[in-house]
Amino acid sequence: MRFFIFLAAAFALSACKQNVELPSLISPYRIDIQQGNVVTQEMVSKLKVGMTRSQVRFVLGSPLVTDMFHSDRWDYVYTMQKQGKPEERRRLTVIFDGDKLATLEGDVVLSDKALEPPPAPKSPPTITISTEPKPTPKEEAAKAAAAKAEAAKVEAAKAAAAKAEAAKEEAAKAEAAKADAARAAAAKAEAAKAEAAKAEAAKAEAAKADAAKADATKAEAEKAKAAPAEAATTDAAKADAAKADATKAAPANADAAAADAKKDPSTRGTFGRMLDKIGF
Repeated sequence: MRFFIFLAAAFALSACKQNVELPSLISPYRIDIQQGNVVTQEMVSKLKVGMTRSQVRFVLGSPLVTDMFHSDRWDYVYTMQKQGKPEERRRLTVIFDGDKLATLEGDVVLSDKALEPPPAPKSPPTITISTEPKPTPKEEAAKAAAAKAEAAKVEAAKAAAAKAEAAKEEAAKAEAAKADAARAAAAKAEAAKAEAAKAEAAKAEAAKADAAKADATKAEAEKAKAAPAEAATTDAAKADAAKADATKAAPANADAAAADAKKDPSTRGTFGRMLDKIGF
């Protein structure tokens, strides 16, 4: 009973005094308090040097702190309070050069490679509260839609460039195929021309061979036709030669016969012997 009275007195005193130290078993529950912009490492990994403001806003959202005197600087501040844990505080400052992202400062470092782990916590920076009103959800949606349209425009431009490049490559391939077909047609025409020339030469050779054969046949026929006349001429010449030889041999034969008769008086007769006596 006394224990319950003691607890009632402790609760009564807690209503009148702040920061009352209670036993850990009956400490009050405190909800997690999250404030500012939630910026994760995955979101920061999407940032690249040269991105526009609308693209950065599309990735990280609207900054919690903006300064009208430093329009090239956006500050993203995030705090997290959990029961039984120290307060977690992060700060990310985005620096622009004109309308292009130049660098990042704060708890993360922008790099072309994978982002390095965040360095050791620093002392909280001084935050300048801007007098500009916070954008309404409608303005945020409009800005997000504008960023999305800008990204879609960039993607459409990339797709158009890729399509133009593909069309250019296809045109180059078609031109090369056309050139190859023209070369093949020229080679085929040249081969056909060579074949025609070869056939013409073979035809001319055949005609020449036929003409030579016809000439030889004609010469053989003329030779065969002239052979009987040649034989008749030869026979006539032989007969003439024999006649001439006979004509030439007749006086000699007569003289020889006379000489023989002188040698043999018995064959000369009486008249012959009388002529021999008077010296004839």
